[in-house]
This record gives sequence, C-alpha cells and structure tokens, in this order.
Amino acid sequence: MADRRALLLAAGALLATLAACGGSHSADGPDESSPVDLSAAARRFVGAWSLERIERRDADGALLAPPIDDYGGYLVYAASGHMGVAVMLPDRAPYAADGPTAEEALAQFGGYTSYFGRFTVHEAEAVVTHHVEGSLDPRGVPAQAQRAYAFAADGRLTLQPPPGDDGARTTVTWMRQPV
Repeated sequence: MADRRALLLAAGALLATLAACGGSHSADGPDESSPVDLSAAARRFVGAWSLERIERRDADGALLAPPIDDYGGYLVYAASGHMGVAVMLPDRAPYAADGPTAEEALAQFGGYTSYFGRFTVHEAEAVVTHHVEGSLDPRGVPAQAQRAYAFAADGRLTLQPPPGDDGARTTVTWMRQPV
C-alpha cells in the first residue's frame, strides 16, 4: 500500500511538473505560445494512468511472448496539453549505500524508461501523438511518437505504436487512476 501511495504521489508530482513546464518545441509539435484548448477527444486522455499490461504479437496476431503484467509505470496527460510517461522493470536492485557505481548505473539504465512533451489527438485516425521534448534516452529527442488508441468502457486505454518492419505489433494497456 505504501508503494502504491508513493507511485501515486510521484504521478501527482509529474502532473504538476508537466502543468508548469515550458520548453522548446519542434516545428511539427504544438505551439506553446498559443493558449491550449483541448478538443473533446484530447480531454478524454487527461488524468493519470497506471501501466497494466504489455503484449507483443506477430503480423498474424499470435503472441510472441507471454504478456508482461508486472512492470510499474504511469502515463500522465495534463489539461495544459503536456504529457509524461515513466516505466520500470519490477524488483530493481538498490544502489550501493554510497551511491551507484558505474556498473550499477549501467545495469539499471535498461530497466527504466521515461519521456515527456506535449500531446495532440487526431480523432479521425484514432491516433495520439506524443511530441517528445525530453527523454531518458537522448536519441529519442525530439520525436513525434504516434500511437493508435482505444478507450474501453472499463476505464482502460490501449496504445499501439506503428507495427515493426516484420508486422509485429505492441499493445500497451493503461488503467485510469481515480482523481
């Protein structure tokens, strides 16, 4: 329970940071100088979402590996048009008492990912675009990360990046968190 509270507090802090952050934007992203007036479709995203499941399927729809349901993560969309996501592997080993060694830091790098930016929704195509401004992986900045989306009646949101060259698709399922 304490872990869940800590994660919810972290999500709240991320939301507050996103609401207050500025920064530069690519020509392809939203213009921060314009007031944000989210469409009805974009307003459906606003809130905090917890990571529930990740599935990867081949071009024929067969599972490539068992679904992943033990990662921790939050995805936050703010009414200001900002978004942020953080995902981590379970059971990450703590660092040494005097801080991480180079080996510890390198080992943990692959077990955590995060990025932030602004978002836009293209309702006709059922696509949300994350206009990435900052990322743990500097190769991912700037970027326009498009995700097909679907909302379920039970409070779930699924996001799907474009398929890989081999036709494989990843589906990430998020559960809306109460306000």
